[in-house]
Amino acid sequence: MGPDSILAMKTCNLLIPVFLAFSLIAAASAQTDRLLLRDAVKSQLGSVQGLHAEGVLWLDPTTGHIASHAWGTIASLVSDTVRSIAFGKGKEQVVGRLAGVVDGVLRIEGTLLGTIQLRVADLPPRPAPAAVPPSTIKTPLEPSDWKGRFAIGSTLAAGNRDVLSGTIDVLCQKDFRYDHFEVKLSAIYGKANSVVSNNSQTLGSRYKHFLGEDIYGFVGVEFSRDPVKSLEMRGLLNLGVGWSLWDGGKGQSLDIEAGAGFRYENLSDETRSDGTARVALFWKDLLFEDVSLSQKLEGIVPVGDFASWLGRSETVVSVPLNDSWSFRTSLKLDYQAVPAAGKDPFDVLATTGVEFRF
Repeated sequence: MGPDSILAMKTCNLLIPVFLAFSLIAAASAQTDRLLLRDAVKSQLGSVQGLHAEGVLWLDPTTGHIASHAWGTIASLVSDTVRSIAFGKGKEQVVGRLAGVVDGVLRIEGTLLGTIQLRVADLPPRPAPAAVPPSTIKTPLEPSDWKGRFAIGSTLAAGNRDVLSGTIDVLCQKDFRYDHFEVKLSAIYGKANSVVSNNSQTLGSRYKHFLGEDIYGFVGVEFSRDPVKSLEMRGLLNLGVGWSLWDGGKGQSLDIEAGAGFRYENLSDETRSDGTARVALFWKDLLFEDVSLSQKLEGIVPVGDFASWLGRSETVVSVPLNDSWSFRTSLKLDYQAVPAAGKDPFDVLATTGVEFRF
C-alpha cells in the first residue's frame, strides 16, 4: 500500500464517526455474511465478529459458536454489512464492505475511496480471549449424569395368617451447577388371607435451584392413590425456600424447608381442595463410616381446614453389600388427621429388601 493511499485513509478518519452511524443503520438491515472455506463446496452464512492478522472470528448462528478460521483456509469472504476495519496496529481505520480475499489481500468496497486493497498482515493481532471470572456463587452440587436407585422388598407369611406383599421404590436424579432435579416412584401391593391389604402408588418430582451456598428455592409435585384407605387420588403442589444447615460431605446433610402449596384429595365420601402451608426436614448421615441413614419429616396444614393436616415420616437404613447393591430397610409413618369414613388416621409400613444404585 503506497504512501498516497495511507495519507488518504488518514484524511477520511475525520469522517469515520459519521459513516459509523450510517454503518449501524445499514447493519440492522444487512444480509448475513458469507464465508467459503477452501475444503468446502458451499458457502456458509453467519456473521464476522472480528478480523485479525491470523484469520477471521466467525459466528455460526445455528449453534451460537464462534470459531477462528485462518486466512489460508478461506476461499471467499463477502459481506453486505458496512463495518469499520482497523489496521496498522489498530491506529488506522477504513469503512466499507468486505468484497473478497485473494492471496492474503482483502478487497474492501470503501464508502469514500472506492475499492481498497488491504494486506491481512496489516490487520491487528488476534485479541487474547477474555478471562472468564469464576462464579461467586458456591453450591453443594457437583454436575453429574443421571443417577439413582431401584429398591424392592417383600413380606411373606403362612400359617394362621397368609400374607404376601411387595414394594418397589425408584429414584432418578441429576445435579447441575445450580440445580437439582429428581423423579420418584413408589408402589406397594399385598394380600392378607386372600384380601387386598395394601395397594398404593405414588409418583413425585422435585426441582431445586440454589441461590447461594446454603439457600435454595424449590417446587415439587406429587400424585398418589390408595384405594384401601378410600383415597381415590391426592395431588400436592409445594413450593418455597430451603436452607442447608449442615453439609458434612459424602452425602451427609441437614436441610429444612418451608413454603406454601395446594392440596387436592378425592376420598370415597368427600372431595377437598385448598391452599396449604408446609414444613419439612431432611437428614442424611453415615453410621460406622459406610451405613447410610436418611430421615424425612414433613407436615402439611391446609389453610382453610387446619383439622385435616397431614404428617409423614420416612426412615431408611442402607447397608452396602458391594459398590452397587445394599441391604435396605425402611419405616414409613403416615398420619391423616381426618381420614375417609371408617378408616384409621395412622398407617405404618415397614419393609426390608435390597437396593441397586446406578
